[in-house]
Amino acid sequence: MAKIAPDQLLPNYTADASTITLSITDLPGLTADEIAADTGNMGEVLRVLLDELAKAYDALAPEAKDGYWIITKNNASIAPGGDGLLRETYSPRFDSEITDKNLAEG
Repeated sequence: MAKIAPDQLLPNYTADASTITLSITDLPGLTADEIAADTGNMGEVLRVLLDELAKAYDALAPEAKDGYWIITKNNASIAPGGDGLLRETYSPRFDSEITDKNLAEG
């Protein structure tokens, strides 16, 4: 099976030897304040990124999925504590090649 290229899931993704760039247009709902490098909200950036990856992965045709990794979104629930927050859980799984490095890292 072919590997999934980053721009298959995030159409405006670009990269070179030293920089990875994600476009806010690939992460709907995020604001300029939330993505600000020094004062933003990394938790919200991560939540929206995982949500978009899960939706884009799910939308791939079965033959386009490489089988070495998957990301799923579980059903949301009300977070404990009575503060009215929604708890969203994402489950990534990766099957990677066995190397001396990842064996040492456990």
